[in-house]
Amino acid sequence: MARGCRPGSGGDCRPPRGCCKGPKGRLTSLEAIVDDYIARVRPRKRASRAWYAGQPTLDEAVRVSANAIHRDDSMDPHQYRVGRENLRGFERSILGAKERIAACESFDELIELLEACGTTGIGDLTIYDTATRLGAYLERMPTEVFLHAGALAGARSLGLDTSRRRLDPRDLPPAFGGLDPDEIEDCLCIYKADIARVRSGGREPAAAR
Repeated sequence: MARGCRPGSGGDCRPPRGCCKGPKGRLTSLEAIVDDYIARVRPRKRASRAWYAGQPTLDEAVRVSANAIHRDDSMDPHQYRVGRENLRGFERSILGAKERIAACESFDELIELLEACGTTGIGDLTIYDTATRLGAYLERMPTEVFLHAGALAGARSLGLDTSRRRLDPRDLPPAFGGLDPDEIEDCLCIYKADIARVRSGGREPAAAR
């Protein structure tokens, strides 16, 4: 993943500076991690979701979603390595299925259709990110927690069965109960190192040493 992402922007997921609590400036429980996410990350994430939801037309929603465009006109760091040319090709492919996209009745239907629209250089994470942006516009958001990269690492640290690359939110520890499924995905990614440390009894995960 691209480096230098800020929490909520979707890039190389790291906790925000100055967020930590407890001894030596560390988050010391899953509850503290979730509270920190709600206080520092959720406002930006929900503002972003509202911006995608407020696009004037489906064509425009597809354009900004497929090209990973944020409300400040920057590109989401998750898609830096994909490249603008590949993203534009993905946009054209999605527009070719516009009528079927408008008819999607669930997020699962939407992401399955976007998988079928995949073009050169478009991987699972870009498809998921695009689906959540378009899902905001269509009011079709995830009901399960999708696991890619950092989120997958966070889920594994919790000892969860990740074989499906999806989780029922009810399978998460109770601390995550106040988060939407897409927020859980975001939190697992951003705070994966903190989750690993908490679950290992306060020891630094091997990758962070």
